[in-house]
Formats: sequence, C-alpha cells, structure tokens
Amino acid sequence: MSLATGLGIAGASAGFGFVSALLPGLPAEAYVATMSATSPGWGPLVVVCVAVGQAAGKLLLFVAARKGLSLGRAKLGNRRPEPRNALHSRVIAWGDRALTLLDRPWPAAGVILVSASAGVPPLAVTSVIAGLRRTPPVVFVLCCLIGRLARFTVIAVPVIAAKG
Repeated sequence: MSLATGLGIAGASAGFGFVSALLPGLPAEAYVATMSATSPGWGPLVVVCVAVGQAAGKLLLFVAARKGLSLGRAKLGNRRPEPRNALHSRVIAWGDRALTLLDRPWPAAGVILVSASAGVPPLAVTSVIAGLRRTPPVVFVLCCLIGRLARFTVIAVPVIAAKG
C-alpha cells in the first residue's frame, strides 16, 4: 500500500468515473465492484474517487445543457410545437408540472439525490434536464456527489466484507 499505488488508483478511478459519466456503456458500478474485490484495502478510496469523477462528468453534461439552452434561445427564441391533440396537450402539461420540481432547490435536491443513488430517472437524463431548468449548480453537484457516494458504497461494502 504505497503512496504511488494510492495515487495511481485514485487517478484511474476518478478518470474512469468521469469518462463513464459521459459514456453510459462504461458502468462505474462494475468498476467499483471489481476494484473492491481485487484491492479491498483501496475500496473506500475507489468509491470516493469514482463518485467525484462521476459528479464532475455529470456537471459537464449539466453545464453543456445550460449553455446549449442559452445558445438555442438566442437562435430560435422560445418557440414550442403546438399540441397535436388533447392527449398530447395533457402530456405536455403534466411534463411541465413535473419539470418545475427542478426549478426549486429543495424538490430539485430530492430528484437529483434519488436519480444519483437509485438511478431512477437515469442520472444522465436528470443532468441534462436540470441544466435546462433553473436548478442551482451547487445543489446539482452536491446532490449528485452525495447520491453517487451512497450508490457506490452500497456496492463496495458487501464486496469488501466478503473479501475480508
């Protein structure tokens, strides 16, 4: 357990977390489980670094959506397609009401925490939608980090316990 090994594991874990936040085909959960099984002494470090990397990657999605929104509005204005029928109109209205949760800090925190820890709705989708709404960036990144820490801890602890 040398410092160089720890720094290497920390960097690789944070890097994997960041990349996996942007590419859904790279499951961070599998990385956390594998690293916890092969190097149980480093499991807690892996959990923290992957969670930080994931939060940073999801923040990039959040910021990209927010910047894209302002560019799109400058180009297109606030145009919105007209509902095709009554059902479509009701679905749009329900979606608008649901999305307003992300406009207020406390409800947004709850949605983001559930998304980051349980994966419902998927965090990549939540990251983009929160960026498009008025979700405060600090609320987003803190809830994302806390939720990811919880998710990865739940994965790593039983694996580490089984190895110990």
